[in-house]
Amino acid sequence: TRRSSDLTINITKMEVKKLNWLKVVMAEKNIINKWLTQEMKTSHATISKWVTNAFQPSIEQLLRIADILKITYTELIGKELH
Repeated sequence: TRRSSDLTINITKMEVKKLNWLKVVMAEKNIINKWLTQEMKTSHATISKWVTNAFQPSIEQLLRIADILKITYTELIGKELH
């Protein structure tokens, strides 16, 4: 018979990723990182980190991004899927 102590569950490689709405909106609008970099007057590395969820923009930056993309900030942070 097996004892519960004999069972091992390996969950170290499980990864949960949050959907990145900035990436979704940019794809829907056919916008590339380089364009947003120029509009935001920031570095390509910064935009890349936002798009890959490595870092998140500040509230002020989110508001500016939403304005540039001509959407509301709520669409940017919690856009409903179609």
